[in-house]
Amino acid sequence: MNVMSVQAAIIFELDNQIVFTLGEWLKQAQKSYNAQLQLLNVPSGAPPEAPRLLFSAPTFSAHIGLNRMDIFISIPDQVKSSIDSCLDYCYKTSIVFAQLLFSDALKYDWCGIITTLNYPNRDKPQPSLKNVEKIMPYITKIDSKGRDIASFNLHIGFKEPPFFKNITLNGYEQIQIQIPADGNAMLRQININEAAVEESGVSILVDINNIPQDPKGAFEDDFSHVIQKNKDSSKSILDELNLGGILDD
Repeated sequence: MNVMSVQAAIIFELDNQIVFTLGEWLKQAQKSYNAQLQLLNVPSGAPPEAPRLLFSAPTFSAHIGLNRMDIFISIPDQVKSSIDSCLDYCYKTSIVFAQLLFSDALKYDWCGIITTLNYPNRDKPQPSLKNVEKIMPYITKIDSKGRDIASFNLHIGFKEPPFFKNITLNGYEQIQIQIPADGNAMLRQININEAAVEESGVSILVDINNIPQDPKGAFEDDFSHVIQKNKDSSKSILDELNLGGILDD
């Protein structure tokens, strides 16, 4: 198992002047984080959650809208095989940055943590849907009647007060595309269906948020609790989906 991505979603009270509210603070944060700050030219009718500001640091990037901030963590390779280590790294990387925003400037509403877990096929790599065929009997009673699967995406949500848990499962594959280095600068047409599959397997997304929690606590406390809930859920996800012993943990 490898943790492929960790995303923190933090929702706050609508601020139509977000660029002015955070502009000067983010300029100062640029220096502290050795980051780049980009103001996006967003159409006036764009939804509030659409990013208006991009803050890109070496260890994370933050997409900031009028009522939402998404922090995308750059996970070090040495911790990708450990759910605990990845989520500890997420917490340490994002909490200080987020705390500064919610100390004065913004009014926190709710938060969530989304992890993507990849379970590679340890045998010869094969198309992603072949990996799904292997697990279908354990998670669904649908009879394919000998038909080839053309697509598969399982999404299910549970209410586990004070949290919502959303689980998405599908197949994945990583392909290798080789472009001949013959010095020909002409545009080439590449058929990805003929590309070699380097790695494939099953991908499980675990999304935990505290929307049902009432009342909400302080941001720091809620964020810590959501992190812990995601840890517990991610570590037990195979058993929850009846896939313990079927996929390699």
